[in-house]
Amino acid sequence: MVQFRQHNLLNSHQLGKFDIIFCKNVMLYFDESYMQRVEHHLYNALQPHGWLFLGQAEALRFEREQWQTHVFPGAPIYQHQSSEPLAFDDTPKQPKYDIDDTQPTIVANTVEVDYYLQAVEAVHEDDYTQAERCLSHALYHKHALIPTHTLLAWLFANRKAFPEAEAHITATLSLDPLHADAHYVSALIALEQNQIQNAIRALHMTLYCDKYHVLAAFMLGNLYAKTGELSRAYSQWAKIQRVLDRFQPSDYVSDLSDLTAGQLDALITAHLNDT
Repeated sequence: MVQFRQHNLLNSHQLGKFDIIFCKNVMLYFDESYMQRVEHHLYNALQPHGWLFLGQAEALRFEREQWQTHVFPGAPIYQHQSSEPLAFDDTPKQPKYDIDDTQPTIVANTVEVDYYLQAVEAVHEDDYTQAERCLSHALYHKHALIPTHTLLAWLFANRKAFPEAEAHITATLSLDPLHADAHYVSALIALEQNQIQNAIRALHMTLYCDKYHVLAAFMLGNLYAKTGELSRAYSQWAKIQRVLDRFQPSDYVSDLSDLTAGQLDALITAHLNDT
């Protein structure tokens, strides 16, 4: 029998106990303190070894070690791992919603990229939560799927949600095996997990797909410098500076970074002076 009830996710006493919880595209609209509160309540509302399903553009942010992440086609699924409830301050608070109801400007034949472009703008403004919201809309409407999956992978990798990041990289590469940004994010994931050789291979693949990929060349130069291969490092950095001549100093160098051309050039100059 199915029962329909109204609950407040911020009130743990209303939830009950469940084997499976579907909570898709909800937590994106809370600020971080309330996201943490809801995550704790959902964990405590699950039976031991119960399952939590989130939206495709979402990933757990807190107490990740308490969950087992299973990656399935389409989205990761989280499994409760303990019979012990998580302790959390349940003092009632007024929920702070942070909802952006702004709809993208619709222009003939370009609507499919609007959500993605809004996400890129949010990344450039360091508003990663808003970027995830926009990308959630993009996935729902199946707009700009290749860059959307790639940018989500980058966002998840930045907060060390590696299984979720890898799932989105897999989705990107299934659509375009030579997508340079996807291979670059694979390198980031490998580097974060101290898999240096895997990172170098992924960076070489990135540059094979796009020889002007300045972020990949910069990272590869840094890795060469760390291993004492200074001539190879200088070669990569010099290549970047030639490419940056095509940019205005205020131009962003990538959708996957808030670095401008001027900032990247300054970083390279500092590296050249220090080595």
